[in-house]
Amino acid sequence: MENLTFIHRGQRLSKKIYGGIIIAAAIIFLILDRNSLKLSNWLGSILLIFLGVIETTRLSGSDKSCIGTCEGTLKILWRGWIREISIPDDEIEKITLTKDFILIRRKGKKAKRMYINAMENDQKTQVYEFLIEYSQHKNIPLEK
Repeated sequence: MENLTFIHRGQRLSKKIYGGIIIAAAIIFLILDRNSLKLSNWLGSILLIFLGVIETTRLSGSDKSCIGTCEGTLKILWRGWIREISIPDDEIEKITLTKDFILIRRKGKKAKRMYINAMENDQKTQVYEFLIEYSQHKNIPLEK
């Protein structure tokens, strides 16, 4: 089984546009309110600029999806997640594949839901094939 990586270009572009709008709004607010010496106005604008920078960089969540196996664990970094998660094979109770999301049920823990409706059809197919092969290889129940 080969590890999969997908880059969501639409999300990357929209995050940069959204972050740019936030930064522009904060700068315009600073320019229009330059005569006011209220600390709260300045701090609010600086906070907005900071949030805009976070949004335009990769700090506000991943713009790619990765799924793969490594040493008896399923490693997943999904679109919008900040960090990768590792799920041991023996912790997976069942994998459910639907049209809009993939649900990985875990024993004694909260299930992980990965939305796939923003992916291209060939990417969805690759993820489905990977998880079907993975579930057959590890004898994990699969529900379609």
